[in-house]
Amino acid sequence: MKCISRSISLLVELVAIQILGVAAACAACHSIEGTHLRASDLSRVYADFAAAPQQETLGLAPSPGSRRIVTTRDLALAARRWGIEPRKEWAEACFESKTTALDVDQVTRALHGRLRELAGIAVEVKMEVIDQSRFRVPPGAIEFPGLSAAVLTPDRADGSRLVRGVIRYGERRSFPIWVRVKIRAEQQVPVAVRELAPGTVLAESDVAWEPRTNTGAVAKPQEIVGRSARRRIAAGQVIAARNLGVPPAVQSGEMVEVEVRAGLAKLRLTSQAETGGRTGERILMRNQSTGRKYSAEVVGPGKAVVRIGGK
Repeated sequence: MKCISRSISLLVELVAIQILGVAAACAACHSIEGTHLRASDLSRVYADFAAAPQQETLGLAPSPGSRRIVTTRDLALAARRWGIEPRKEWAEACFESKTTALDVDQVTRALHGRLRELAGIAVEVKMEVIDQSRFRVPPGAIEFPGLSAAVLTPDRADGSRLVRGVIRYGERRSFPIWVRVKIRAEQQVPVAVRELAPGTVLAESDVAWEPRTNTGAVAKPQEIVGRSARRRIAAGQVIAARNLGVPPAVQSGEMVEVEVRAGLAKLRLTSQAETGGRTGERILMRNQSTGRKYSAEVVGPGKAVVRIGGK
């Protein structure tokens, strides 16, 4: 029984020694910034390396969350390379990349900026971060490159949505992050003053701007006037960018100036468009004098061309 107790005591002592050893190693690990381990980092551990060119590198810095152990052999090789006499008392050195807790204020500012780009004209954006990445992150710029207007639509019953982003740091490096946020964005959105039939070219008088909450992707001012409705838009309906398109350069029934080209010879006449089309598209025309129909290419508003025998 005494033997068992003594064995357990020895085991506990060994475990304690290992834990203390790990703790000591953790405490001795030195934080570095940047993407490379440099002589300047070594000189903070061993003063001898202050004689080395401080920007000289010993290799890549460890990834955030990991460590790099520089062995006594590595130290000796680096010292000789930089003309420094190695010392027997040098011990291996531990290095880890500098990390911090994810800054909620920085996350909020980055999200605000992207939301204003996506939402058009945002009158007010209120945001609450209710959860976030718990691991430590490298210092850098927070970005949300894949963010879309869908972020305004919750994916949980509590009204929150998961948003993924990255921290850009060093030389083209990125570190993934996530946050769960509740967003309330009040926007000035374009609303149809009257019913707009498909093909209607919108004028300023067709649109009113009203405050709405979390409407998602809407058309911006420069995307409205002069564009045509792709489908029916009811009076009072929010005008979405996807419901607008570039209007035809030639409308069906419009009188069009047609230029007929045959080599160097050119002939101009006026014909009626049987079909409408955008620049670069082919449309059907009808000669007013003969009633004959022919095909022409739209080259601009109210203009088309017929090419005979090539270009």
